[in-house]
Amino acid sequence: MPEGPYTPPPNPGRFIIQSMLALRGWLLKLVDTITPPELTIFEHTFAVMRTQMVHVAAKLKLADQLENGPLSAHELALRTGANADVLERMLRALAQLGVFRRQPDGRFANNRISRVLRTGALGGPAFPEYFGSSYHAHAWAELEHTVMTGKSAFEHVHGASFWDYFERHPEHGTVFDEAMSRLTELDAPAVASSPIFREVRKVCDVAGGSGMLLGAILARHDHLHGILFDQPPRLDDARARLRQRNVLSRCELTAGNFFESIPTGADAYLLKDVLHDWDDARSTTILRNCRRAMKPNQRLLIVEMLLTDAPPYPMVNLLDMEMITVCSEGRQRTATQFEALLDDAGFSVRKVHPLPGLTSLIEGVAR
Repeated sequence: MPEGPYTPPPNPGRFIIQSMLALRGWLLKLVDTITPPELTIFEHTFAVMRTQMVHVAAKLKLADQLENGPLSAHELALRTGANADVLERMLRALAQLGVFRRQPDGRFANNRISRVLRTGALGGPAFPEYFGSSYHAHAWAELEHTVMTGKSAFEHVHGASFWDYFERHPEHGTVFDEAMSRLTELDAPAVASSPIFREVRKVCDVAGGSGMLLGAILARHDHLHGILFDQPPRLDDARARLRQRNVLSRCELTAGNFFESIPTGADAYLLKDVLHDWDDARSTTILRNCRRAMKPNQRLLIVEMLLTDAPPYPMVNLLDMEMITVCSEGRQRTATQFEALLDDAGFSVRKVHPLPGLTSLIEGVAR
């Protein structure tokens, strides 16, 4: 059965979100000032254990199993094929960390944190499945290579770029694509609500993946038409998603490689979390191909988390390290660095629009 029109989830204002994150960061720093520094370092060192436990919980779909009520570790082990003793110990540790809840009778239940790991939830299990995967963890285990050489540890470990690896292992690529779609789902309402989309008639989402973002934009703006540009396997998934959103009739699906060319015919071009995957040279190639497809004064819209001197939350700096360690010598950038990239590719920056959450929309104009 076709679904009804897409209704984006509510998104608190940027000030509210950043205030909450700033308060959380301040409280953590306050705790650190009264905690022995040795203990703080131990906790940072143990973070890899947290990642792997959340990864396994997501992969086993434990939150799905608990959605209808509490279960014992033995019951969960029967359902998942896990070792009951180790599963109980893992869940006990996670409950102590605030993920899942351990009841007085010893059974485990979902709480507000673990419910994020349910299939279909905002966020969902794919993100921890990807970040805790062995192929991703192996790259981070060789961080020293990246620090010493400035080159991707992922390519050093696997002998292939991040993207080539997924072509060889499409089952891993599927998990990654789902993780990125769920991450985009968090930002989509804020991006789609931008008044810029009222001023254009056709938008091209470059490397738009599953169509999560373009679908939200088209659903919010009835006058808009879209072009979803990506590689063929991703377009197959996108077609079904756009059909579910009842916007497929207003969208062209175009396959290609953004290092070669970008489709013409739109009056705005959108790049969300694309350029941070690549170094400056390859990012400039992508931008110049966009410029060749555009007419003067048409819009280029870049959505990314910007590096600042005082970020309210460490995620942006951690993602910056993810980009260089795992992706193709990519990086998070400051607004000034984006301005330089755009200028080199034939664009001027009109304005940087802060969005709810941690992302910003950089509005560029083709010269």
